Amino acid sequence: CRQLGQTQGALKALRQAVTLAPDHGVYRAVLALTLSELGDRAAAVDEANRALAAAPTDMTVLGHTGVVLLQCERRAEALSAFNRVVDSADTEAATHLAVAKALIRAAELRCLYSEQHAQPDRERKLVAHALQQAGQLGLSADAVQEWLARTQILAGDIQPAIPTLEAIGIQTQSPEIYCALASAHYQAGDYLQAQQAARWVLDRRPQHLPALLQLSRIAAAQDDPDAQMSALERAAALSPEDAITHFMLGQALLSRRDYDPAKTAIARAVQLAPGRAAWHFSLGEVCRDGDGPDAALSHFQTAAHLAAEQRLSAQLIAKYRAALARAYAADGDDAAAREQYEAALQLDNTQSEWMLEAAQACMHAGDSAAAIQRFEQAAQASPHGIEPLVGGL
Repeated sequence: CRQLGQTQGALKALRQAVTLAPDHGVYRAVLALTLSELGDRAAAVDEANRALAAAPTDMTVLGHTGVVLLQCERRAEALSAFNRVVDSADTEAATHLAVAKALIRAAELRCLYSEQHAQPDRERKLVAHALQQAGQLGLSADAVQEWLARTQILAGDIQPAIPTLEAIGIQTQSPEIYCALASAHYQAGDYLQAQQAARWVLDRRPQHLPALLQLSRIAAAQDDPDAQMSALERAAALSPEDAITHFMLGQALLSRRDYDPAKTAIARAVQLAPGRAAWHFSLGEVCRDGDGPDAALSHFQTAAHLAAEQRLSAQLIAKYRAALARAYAADGDDAAAREQYEAALQLDNTQSEWMLEAAQACMHAGDSAAAIQRFEQAAQASPHGIEPLVGGL
């Protein structure tokens, strides 16, 4: 039933299977996957935990559980599960492939609103390892070809991937393939081809959410804000509980300077998916620029915490910590501001602006020696800037 897309029928059959064999971990794990696909996240996570309790060493169960956790915004836990699966000698080829697929799909969705950080190095290496293991365990090259091509697109290696996906798309007529092609053409700057690929999907499946979101970002790149908003509003009407749709809608509203509805949309996205560091950071910026300094501070704290917990790039963690430092400084907490500036500069010591702000925090705290040291560092980082010299004097 699941393979045929008959999710409700699959759900009924799986519940019956779990009733008949409650200690069979795989049944519970597949039930958790089905519940997650239907959007019942609380029940999905609960069933996934029961599956693990029933079969804690079964790598198939752990792989399915990881997919559920990833879909339910429990990213750190999902990656921990995936690492165990991929490193285990007991994992089957199909489970390795399932791990790779889940991570690739999640990265493709992130790419809709944040190309720069769509797939961190940690996840990219995990995908490569999983695909390699699947091949070594006998999975055919044809079975992994599509996923290798989609990984290439995420890594920016677009040109070799496009003909591969075009050939697979002709054979399979898969909406997923054409959405991946839309993303590839978009990244290559060929917006007409990207639009054609997205519309190919929507002509056949008018309610296909990823294709609508693809169409919205293509319209934004074409400087067509009306078409962008039309696609996003249609997506929001079709899937009012989809977090990515609300976040993209918020970003689009920000670009139109509609700040209050933008804040509402981004806040809704964060409510639906509280584990995304970039969204807390974005909401923090909106609150900071409005009249919510306390809310801004809270969201910057969460962004910095999540970025570190999820082992995002050092550059990104540093950016979030610098924003948090500014929020502390605005709140009058110079000691906390200084601590966060120090943490940011340990991760990225090229930012003279942060050095200057750190020096100001030191001065406010009465530590003139540390302030002068930071002014000197800023002067070295930006030898043609006047601000470090003035500050030092």
